[in-house]
Amino acid sequence: MKAVLFAIGMLAPALAASAPNPAEYPIAVHVQASRLVSECDSALNHVACGKKLHVNAVIEGKKYELDGGIDDHLLHLGDYHAKITQDYEGGSEYRREYELLFPDGTKRKFSVIGETE
Repeated sequence: MKAVLFAIGMLAPALAASAPNPAEYPIAVHVQASRLVSECDSALNHVACGKKLHVNAVIEGKKYELDGGIDDHLLHLGDYHAKITQDYEGGSEYRREYELLFPDGTKRKFSVIGETE
């Protein structure tokens, strides 16, 4: 029993250190729609098809469409916290990537692929 408690005591700091800090995700994201989109890509005479997660979200008052990459799961609608992981702005164009923090502590990157009014 003491060995088990010792092992738990040794692992606890490592597990706590790997948990993301919610304060590092200051941006509020409200997911309004989530859908899977079938896409095919051809390269060197090989066609690969799969489903990609697309999300409609309101971020800081603006409406965006986000690409969550290849997946076969939908994202629940609701509120999430995020941070910007990639941001490029040049004149009238931009490219941005957000990392969303999920309630269970996992995180996932989403690229902005659309913006609407």
